[in-house]
Amino acid sequence: METKQEEYNSGYAQYQSGVSLYNQNLNTYYSGLSAWKESFETLHSKEKEYQENVDKLEAAKQELSDKEAEYESGLKEFTTKEADANKEIAENEEKLADAKEEMDSLELPVYTLSTRREAAGSDGYKIYDSISTIIDALANVFPIFLYFVAALVTLTTMTRFVDEERMNAGTLKALGYTDRDVMKKFTVYGLIAGVSGTLAGILSGHLLLPEIIYNAGFNPCCSSAWHCHSLQPYQHQCCRTDS
Repeated sequence: METKQEEYNSGYAQYQSGVSLYNQNLNTYYSGLSAWKESFETLHSKEKEYQENVDKLEAAKQELSDKEAEYESGLKEFTTKEADANKEIAENEEKLADAKEEMDSLELPVYTLSTRREAAGSDGYKIYDSISTIIDALANVFPIFLYFVAALVTLTTMTRFVDEERMNAGTLKALGYTDRDVMKKFTVYGLIAGVSGTLAGILSGHLLLPEIIYNAGFNPCCSSAWHCHSLQPYQHQCCRTDS
């Protein structure tokens, strides 16, 4: 009986050892299975990446083929036009050499500076300047005489007007008009005559008189070999008349 018990214990111990080994191998199996699944998923994702890279490689090969064809076409065109281009370059280099030789043979220019009074054909300017100086001097003196003449004419006119209106002034006084009312007639008359004469003198003095004086004495043409065309008031264009 004891012998059976020992055999039983020994068998049970072996059984427990087998169960433990089984469980250990089962865990190893599941661990390997999990690793295999991860490897399979990685392989699947890498397969897609590999296919994308293959497509890129094919596209790159096609692009390389197109570029090689384009290069061959350009090389053929270059070979065809190289002779003409070299000929044109040689001609232009020859022209450039001639231009450099011509430029080296040029002499430095000599400049002469002259004022408007010293330049050739400046007689018209000198005459214009001389006449302008004379007219400027006359303009400083001539108005004084005009003022005296205007004052004399005004005094004579108003004196005769007062003498002619003396009877009418007496009649107005007899009718009851005051001295101020009678004086208004002569004052208004003198004011109207003075203002209208001043305006007429200003307009004619600035517009009409300068044009008359200019056309009479200001000839910008320097000699009889020139003739003038009037463009605008106080502006002329001189033209050369060939004899």
